[in-house]
Amino acid sequence: MAVEAQPVAVAPAEVSKKSSHYGSFVREEERNNMNKDEVIRIYDLANLELDLNQIDKIQEKYNTVLSFAQNILEVDTEDVTPMEMVDNHDAHLRADEVRKGLEREDGLKNAKDREYGYFRLKKVL
Repeated sequence: MAVEAQPVAVAPAEVSKKSSHYGSFVREEERNNMNKDEVIRIYDLANLELDLNQIDKIQEKYNTVLSFAQNILEVDTEDVTPMEMVDNHDAHLRADEVRKGLEREDGLKNAKDREYGYFRLKKVL
């Protein structure tokens, strides 16, 4: 059952002046706390069915992951020598090959919304 999420208004005075590493401005007390409205919004944006009886459990799982990520971001790595760098990694990549893609109708057959032969998406900010 899809549930329409309502936007949550945040007054400018309540917003932290410091941006988190993942680029969003949030209230200090909500930095690691995803609320039920956000769970509903994420499921709606991903076009996933959401069992309303599972919202509390899903919210708890999201908050566990966010808390873990926040703990990692707070680790002082100032004097730690990097062990692996992407720019010096010797990855063997396959050669690009031109292949026939999907026909437009096949690619759009499961689209929730479309316009002028393209996917139409909700605006996400």
